[in-house]
Amino acid sequence: MTISKERVMKLNRIHDLYKNNCDGCSMNTRTSIKECKDCPIGKNIRSIGSNLSTPRRDKKISAIIAKGQDMTKSDIVFLLENEYTRKEIKKFIGISNVEFNELMFRWELTKKQYDINKQLEKLI
Repeated sequence: MTISKERVMKLNRIHDLYKNNCDGCSMNTRTSIKECKDCPIGKNIRSIGSNLSTPRRDKKISAIIAKGQDMTKSDIVFLLENEYTRKEIKKFIGISNVEFNELMFRWELTKKQYDINKQLEKLI
């Protein structure tokens, strides 16, 4: 089996698990499975998803992390979209909490601003 077929099978498995279990779940209030940390279905989905990493994406993430304080807004957005926490990103950049919070505010990437922007993107 080729890598792409394995990847498609894993994605289909994740989709099936989500549709059959998470779609009607009262705990499912977000579009991200990371909200279901204690749910066995969520754990299973994350486990399958963790194996979907691609060398190209890993290389890009490594290159972004290596930038440190030279990260751009789009670099930070990419890391956020790839499930890196703000705490991890702050550590990669190497700045204080205050400096990081100011940067996130200036770039409209506070949690609230980021969530609002994501909702607006869905509407467009």
